[in-house]
Amino acid sequence: MILDNTNNSTTHPIDNHEFLKLMQGSNINGKYQHVAVGVSGGVDSLALCLLAHTWGEQNGVKLTALTVDHGLRKESAREAAQVKSWLTKRGIPHVTLMLNEPFPRYGIQAFARKWRFQLLGDWCRINLADVVMLAHTIEDQMETICMRILADSGSEGLSGMRRNTVVGGLRILRPLLKISKGRLVATCRALNQDWVVDPSNQDTTYSRVKIRQLMPYIEKTGLESNKMIRLASAMEKLRNAFDNFSANFIKNNGGILKTGIAWINVSSFEKMPNKFKELLLLRLLVTIGGASWPSSKKKINRLIDSLKKEKVTRSTLGGCVIEKTILGKIWIYREIKRRCLSVVIMPGEKRRWDNRFEVFQNFDRKLILEPLGEQGWRTIKRKGRSGFSDIFDFSMPFHARITIPVARSLDDSLIIPHFGMTHQANCEKPLNVISCDFRPDASWARDLQAPEV
Repeated sequence: MILDNTNNSTTHPIDNHEFLKLMQGSNINGKYQHVAVGVSGGVDSLALCLLAHTWGEQNGVKLTALTVDHGLRKESAREAAQVKSWLTKRGIPHVTLMLNEPFPRYGIQAFARKWRFQLLGDWCRINLADVVMLAHTIEDQMETICMRILADSGSEGLSGMRRNTVVGGLRILRPLLKISKGRLVATCRALNQDWVVDPSNQDTTYSRVKIRQLMPYIEKTGLESNKMIRLASAMEKLRNAFDNFSANFIKNNGGILKTGIAWINVSSFEKMPNKFKELLLLRLLVTIGGASWPSSKKKINRLIDSLKKEKVTRSTLGGCVIEKTILGKIWIYREIKRRCLSVVIMPGEKRRWDNRFEVFQNFDRKLILEPLGEQGWRTIKRKGRSGFSDIFDFSMPFHARITIPVARSLDDSLIIPHFGMTHQANCEKPLNVISCDFRPDASWARDLQAPEV
């Protein structure tokens, strides 16, 4: 563990009054009762935590600091304990979340990011925290934009990270996005707070570190932080406009069903310019597939070409199946062939399933939540109970139908939450023991859910 409390920065710190303005600009005041703060032990997150703690005391908001120990370095447990010690002395509640998943050989940072959000989200849902604050700075924003430029992310990527967004059902607030790291260093020093320096932040094996080391040279070309932030702001407005376009198109020419399935009218889709098709599909794939970041433009454009050339076609992308049918619709539904999505949900448990559904079950025993699947469909057909055939008598393809979430109990009851129905050995009746609400991260899609067609 490396501690740094040197005193060579002349950048002025953030005071409580300025932080209050930052929070007001984030549209959080008066909305939340319990806020979590992600604290790695670095200078950025510790500065945010101390400022947020004072803000919370002044505004009657409970605050909990969360540290995710990935176990990637042998020093990580000791560093988490040090963070807990620092914050406990200041009267700030602290929880360490452990990652027990084995790391892959490649894509370590993406893997760690995924599980960090998973652990933070699970804790916030269980402990009724309304939002988690993250200490991303203007330098982090610049690095993110540069990485997305290199990844050919287009206007979506150039908009950078959002101050107020949802990832995996978790509300995330980044109040320091326009603040420099130097000012956070000055803040910790003003508050007499040491911090941990993670040596992996200097490891050029990671793409972000390479970008970080290039930033001084990039700025010398004239692309300073203020210009890049103005670009990100402009792209953010453009992204919001594309969100509105997508919502209006789906309202008039398609639908997003409460079971997590979307469809588009083929004739309306074909009339759009390719760029609009790309933007629409990009959003639908993230919404239906539950991914945190969209597929590449190249793959989406190959999909567009295929949809244009073929009268009937089925392909996969971004965890979704995209199926164009003879009935004049393009269906987008969850790909389940290569993924095991079955989870056990205990009585009284709330959880997010497949990064798309908010689930709560109030049965007196555990339930297994999973896609209907071919076996479930065969069960329905075999038992031949009235009502189920009507439910699934849609124009949607068979493989879309079997992605509908269902719950099973040990007595072989088959519960379809969206229809309040169950198959049991001796009876068939509404059985409202589980709710399964489609809640995608994409804000533009949340109000578009329609009944089945």
